[in-house]
Amino acid sequence: MNHPMHLLRQGMLASPSMPQTNCNPVMRFSCIIGTVVMLVLAVPAGADICGCETSPSLGAFDSGDPATYPPSTEISDHVLSIPLSADGVLVFDSFTVDDGPGTHTSAVVRFIRNAANSPVQLRIKGDLFIGSGSSINVSGDAAIRRDNNINGIGGLGGPGGFRGGDGAYQLVNFAADGATGLGPGGGLGATVVPEAEAEPASFVGTPELLPLVGGAGGGGGRSTTNELGCAGGGGGGGGGAIFIAVNGDAIIDGEIVADGGDGNSYWTFRCSSSGSHGSGGAIRIAAEGLGGGGKLYARGDSSSNNDGGIRLEAYSNSLSDDATDPVASRAQAPGPLLGPLSASVAITTVNGEMLSRESGEPLATLPQGGYGLIDVVLSAPGAVDLELLSSGVPINTEIAVSLKASPNGRSELLTALIDPGNCNADGDCTIAVSVPDVVAGRYVIEAQATFQTP
Repeated sequence: MNHPMHLLRQGMLASPSMPQTNCNPVMRFSCIIGTVVMLVLAVPAGADICGCETSPSLGAFDSGDPATYPPSTEISDHVLSIPLSADGVLVFDSFTVDDGPGTHTSAVVRFIRNAANSPVQLRIKGDLFIGSGSSINVSGDAAIRRDNNINGIGGLGGPGGFRGGDGAYQLVNFAADGATGLGPGGGLGATVVPEAEAEPASFVGTPELLPLVGGAGGGGGRSTTNELGCAGGGGGGGGGAIFIAVNGDAIIDGEIVADGGDGNSYWTFRCSSSGSHGSGGAIRIAAEGLGGGGKLYARGDSSSNNDGGIRLEAYSNSLSDDATDPVASRAQAPGPLLGPLSASVAITTVNGEMLSRESGEPLATLPQGGYGLIDVVLSAPGAVDLELLSSGVPINTEIAVSLKASPNGRSELLTALIDPGNCNADGDCTIAVSVPDVVAGRYVIEAQATFQTP
């Protein structure tokens, strides 16, 4: 790789200028002769940007050669779906997305979600190339269509994204109001009283995309009567999140897409309403060099200003300003692979039922509520007592706990502070929250902490 800027960065220059004087015209004996030194510093060539130089690799991937596919890759025409590892990290020697298998048709690479629905971390020891017409896609799913027999079902988020809210259908799920979309910034469901439409999701993330989080789900539609066909539409899933770290060059002539999914429309206009759109997701690229004539998308609904985030970090970057939608934030050098913190908040107990092991150990079973499955069944309606475990979160940080009806019942937001009296020496803290008078139905519980580092 002999990029002109790359060659400049390999050098280190220390050259004194002509001596300069700094003299007091009256007190000439105090005259000081100084030297100005200029120093140009750069990361050495061959830096391990991906943090994977010594990691086991899946080899050199080429979309046109099935022999290079990771085990259990699914093939459907020109669409290749690569299974994610348990932590979402995939390491390759190089990664080429161009022709489909055995054809000259453009290829689409997707990723099969893992149990935790982790973001994709694509780490490449060599170069990335995406040919014209080909793409890497981590978009959220559109909501599943409703009809006379079923309400609209919220679409799944792309890897690292969040599920859309279900639509209401009084004849099927006994609900009048649509469900709120999952994830921070999930769109509110449509309501009957007051009459309000489902809201699109909003993206919650920093410009640096640290931590890497996908888009939230859109809200579900309402159902005003129990007539046949009064089925609200589901909300679209949030766009997924992908981090591509490349030790060589990333040349993108095709596309990388992390769009939010579409909500679907009502079934009968007079008594139901549509679900709304998931927000755009997140795309972060760190590379030695970045170029090409392609596009990067993390779009939400064009009318709702709910785009996701795009971040480009490279020593040399020739991608045009209009190559991304939304406009990307840029850095002149690759940043860290991960954020400086490894903080976490987990819901560990619901009405005395343990959902995780003791502090420091992984969850006994990964919660699957984000996939629309039931994790806990309570014996009766009433108060719901929660216990949370935070790790690495500063004391006195406010923990936000959301109880989201899915779709029947009420939604509620509660807050609690981390009390230093409930923390151990390792910084692990327990937090108790109680939700009173919860009626029968399906709910999603979410917990999150937001704080700023010095």
